[in-house]
Amino acid sequence: MSATEVFVAHRNLLFTVAYQLLGSAADAEDVLQETWLRWVHVDLVAVRDQRAYLVQIATRQALARLRTLARRRESYVGSWLPEPLLTAPDVAEDVELADSVSMAMLLPAWASLVPRRELSDRLKISGVRVDNDANLGALAEHM
Repeated sequence: MSATEVFVAHRNLLFTVAYQLLGSAADAEDVLQETWLRWVHVDLVAVRDQRAYLVQIATRQALARLRTLARRRESYVGSWLPEPLLTAPDVAEDVELADSVSMAMLLPAWASLVPRRELSDRLKISGVRVDNDANLGALAEHM
């Protein structure tokens, strides 16, 4: 296997090691980049256990990063918590869908409860564009 294939095969493990030591995804990614830069200059034939060697490089890089960060960091009086990792997909699409579904459910209710002119005004306030009264009537009939 090439150096790239070996690194990619163990990348998740290396990220986990670095993240556990540093508590920051950005710092863990920086450590992985440093690990990669060191890994490409290693003679793969001379390495008996490539996984262990990569973990050793990542661990040493993470510890060096910790020492550097400790020198730069001001003292924080609160409790330290690692940053959360995003493991779920983006919820923005779900929110947008829920908003459009709620609007679709409101339109029939508004059409049956209020006169057309008032319905037109409420739709404009809600951001729904109705070109003319005929379109509003058609909209109310299809609901």
